[in-house]
Amino acid sequence: SVVHLSCKTNRIPFIEVNLGAQAEFTSKIIDILHGHHLQRRLSAAVARRVQEQQHQQQQRQHYLRQASVRSSSVAGPSDSPPPGYFWVFVPVAGGPRDIAADDRKKDGLYEVPRCCISQLWCSKSEHSNHLLSFVFTGGDVLTVSPKLVTCLKMQHRAAPTERNLVNALRVGMGDHFADPNLFVDEGCVTLAGEVSRLPQLLEARHTALLDLQLGDPGLTARRLEPYYTSSTSSGGGFAGRPPHNLVVFLRQASGRDFPRGFRERFRETMFREDTEVPRWQHMSLPRISIHGGISFLAHCWDAHGLGPAVARLSEQEKQQQHRALQTGQQQQQQQQEQIPGAYKDSIFSGVVSSAGGFMRKLYFGLVRLPQQPAR
Repeated sequence: SVVHLSCKTNRIPFIEVNLGAQAEFTSKIIDILHGHHLQRRLSAAVARRVQEQQHQQQQRQHYLRQASVRSSSVAGPSDSPPPGYFWVFVPVAGGPRDIAADDRKKDGLYEVPRCCISQLWCSKSEHSNHLLSFVFTGGDVLTVSPKLVTCLKMQHRAAPTERNLVNALRVGMGDHFADPNLFVDEGCVTLAGEVSRLPQLLEARHTALLDLQLGDPGLTARRLEPYYTSSTSSGGGFAGRPPHNLVVFLRQASGRDFPRGFRERFRETMFREDTEVPRWQHMSLPRISIHGGISFLAHCWDAHGLGPAVARLSEQEKQQQHRALQTGQQQQQQQQEQIPGAYKDSIFSGVVSSAGGFMRKLYFGLVRLPQQPAR
C-alpha cells in the first residue's frame, strides 16, 4: 500500500496488528485505542510489537538462508468471547419519552444512540450476550437487547444511524407513530417503571457488581486495570475463576449519577432469592466519554481481560479486609491482656489509699478525743 511504501521509504516502523477476533466499527476501534492510550498501555505495546517484528525479520532472514521457513503465532486465552452476560447501566436525564432524533437541547440524550452502538453493534454482527440499560431521573429503566440489531437488519435497516435507533427505541416503548413502517420484536426493547420488573437473568454466585466512574477516582474508588495476566488465570475472588456475569454501573465522576437508592434496590431485587449477595466494587477509569468507555470495556470483556481483572481486585479487597480484621483482633487481644494488670494496680492503689485515709482519720480522731477526768 501507499502507507506501507511511504513508511519504508522514510524508515518508519510499520506493523500490522488486530484488536481481537471480533471485527468492529472504525469509530469503536478509535474509542478502544483511546482507552488503551489513557491506560498508558498503547505506546508500550506498539514498541514491544515493533521489537518482536524486527526480531522475527532477523530470524526469517536467517532461516531463508538455510532454505527453511518457520512461522509462529501468539494467541490469547480464548478467541471466543465469555459466555456470560455483560450488562451496562447508564444514567440519563429526563424521561424515556424525551428521546428524540437530532435533539441537542436535552442533556445526555445524544449518548443514547451512541451507547447502543458501542454495546450492542459490531461489524456485520451483534454482541449476543451484551445488555444495555438506561436509568432515567424518575427511576424508569429502558433495557435494550442485542436482538434489536437482527430485528433492524431483517427490515433492511442494518445501518445504526441515530434516526433508526431512536425510532426503534420509541416503537419498542409503544409509540408506533414514531415510525409506522417499523416493527420491533418483543424483548428487543423493555421499559420497566420499577427495578423489580427487570429481567431476572443473573445468579449471585456467578455475578460481579462494578460501580465504575470515569474521571477523578476520588477517595474510595480504585483504578481499574482491565487486562489479562497469567496471575489472574489461576486465582480470583470467584473460586479461582473470573465472574460469569458482570454488571457495570457506568457514570462520569463529575456528571449525572443514578437515582438515590437505585444501586441497593437493584442489588436486593435482582438477588432476592439468593443467600449470599455480591457486593459493589467501586473503581474508576481515566476520563473518557460514556460511549467510549463502553466500547473499551466491551472490548476488554470479549478479550478475557476485564473479568480476571475484577476477580483479582475482588480477591485483593478480601485480603485487605481479612488483614484489617486480624489487626483489629490483635489490638483487642492486647488491650484485654493489659486490662487485668492495670485493674489489679488500680485495686491495690485504691485499697492502700483507702487504708491510709482510714488510719489518718483514726489517728486524728484519737488525738482530738477530749480527755475525761479520772474517777
